[in-house]
Amino acid sequence: MVLVTHAAVPAYVDGGFDALFERRIKKGLYVAVTAASIAVLVSSFHIYQHLRFFSVPSEQKFVIRLILLVPIYSLQSSLSLALPNLSIFLSAVRDSYEAYVIYTFMALLITVLGGEAALVDILENVRPFKHPWPLTHYLPSVQPGRAFMLRCKMGTLQFVFIKPLTALLAVVLYHY
Repeated sequence: MVLVTHAAVPAYVDGGFDALFERRIKKGLYVAVTAASIAVLVSSFHIYQHLRFFSVPSEQKFVIRLILLVPIYSLQSSLSLALPNLSIFLSAVRDSYEAYVIYTFMALLITVLGGEAALVDILENVRPFKHPWPLTHYLPSVQPGRAFMLRCKMGTLQFVFIKPLTALLAVVLYHY
């Protein structure tokens, strides 16, 4: 004879599906807060190290701005899980900072490569390159140079302005 100590109880008997959902959300929130805390600690340590050994300020100021993306994303994710009513507002802040980080990354690349004039010299010595297939049939080869760099900067700046505007638009339209 087999003695069963406890049988599996369906979710709808043990407090219902809502209770099951709430327990899973709490577990997910604990995992998210733990991961976010680790991310904030590690990125804070990296920022501290960059500030402590501030030997190349022209580059390190951009790197610090990039590293700040980690705590902003992790805190936004955790707070959105904990406070779902505020998630649209938190996402708007995150998206705006993301746009700023894209601009910062472009500025870092230009700085590391020696400035705009040096970058133009580098680009002008690069052979033209083709687009990936199937675009090679429809688009001409790209000639790197001053015009190419200006188009890249213009596209980046368009993203920097449009991303926060769409985030703001999402917040405004969220209530409709």
